Amino acid sequence: VQGNIEDQAALYGLARELAGAARTGDPGLTTETLDAFAARLERANAWRPGYPDADFRRLYATYHRLPFYDWAHYAYAFAALLFLLALLIKRVRLAWLGIGAAGLGFVAHTVYLVLRWVLSGHSPTSGMFEFMALLSWCLVGAFLLYALRRDAHYTGLGAMALVFGMLALTVISDSRIVQQLMPALKSPWMTVHVVLVAVGEGFLAMGFLFGLAYIVKSHAKNPEQPGRLPPLSILEERTHRSLLAAFPFYTAGGLVAGMIWAEEAWGRWWSWDPKETLALVVWIILVLYLHGRLVRGWRGRAAAWLALVPFLAAVFNLLSNLFISGLHSYA
Repeated sequence: VQGNIEDQAALYGLARELAGAARTGDPGLTTETLDAFAARLERANAWRPGYPDADFRRLYATYHRLPFYDWAHYAYAFAALLFLLALLIKRVRLAWLGIGAAGLGFVAHTVYLVLRWVLSGHSPTSGMFEFMALLSWCLVGAFLLYALRRDAHYTGLGAMALVFGMLALTVISDSRIVQQLMPALKSPWMTVHVVLVAVGEGFLAMGFLFGLAYIVKSHAKNPEQPGRLPPLSILEERTHRSLLAAFPFYTAGGLVAGMIWAEEAWGRWWSWDPKETLALVVWIILVLYLHGRLVRGWRGRAAAWLALVPFLAAVFNLLSNLFISGLHSYA
């Protein structure tokens, strides 16, 4: 108790000195007094459990001083502009510059998510803001994977538009770092569930973009001739491969890991919660498309229209939190 009283007296005196130094307008004196106050404050709170150490405070200051999330937005916006110009004036080089800008944004986005994970002590999967940040990151990653390996730069503008649509939803979400989670959100299965769903929906979004490009290209005079968009056969194959890539992630994350987490958190594998039911609907539509493609040989414009539905259904499921109550209302 005596030590606590001495610390309070010392901090009060240093606070008065700091106020006086600030009034003098001398930056050197102010910095020196502020450092003394911070050192005494750390000494006074060193015995408190959970008090952040110097490394944590520096990391927290870096998180707020360097706006990596904003930098990612600026890079994505610049990439969208380059992709638009590439389509208008038919300059593939501009599209490659757009891919580079999107890559820089992806790096800044990654640093932001890692910093948020470290500072909060849990994965960035606990609310609408964090999920949208993670989902947009997965979409950019899926786009870069296709753009660098399959020359899919023509989907760049659409990918950036979807990213900004996702980021727009973060405006109405709480972006504060939450360190104390409700018990249901502390399970590692929740992290597995949300991360795999985000990756799967990233590939669903790419399938949506390829399918949309197929529909647009199918109305051209010579749809099998390359132009701003590749031939229909290439677009059809990439649509199928994107949805095929989404299937294992969405199955393992959206259904399997989700059920394990539900049993652990609420004591039952399935409760017909609105969001669970909608996730099952998305999965059934995805299975329907893949079955029709692989077994029935579905091709053409009708199959391309069907390929759009899984992503649109996933978007509806995501937005359902805003107007449908249920076990996932906190997300």
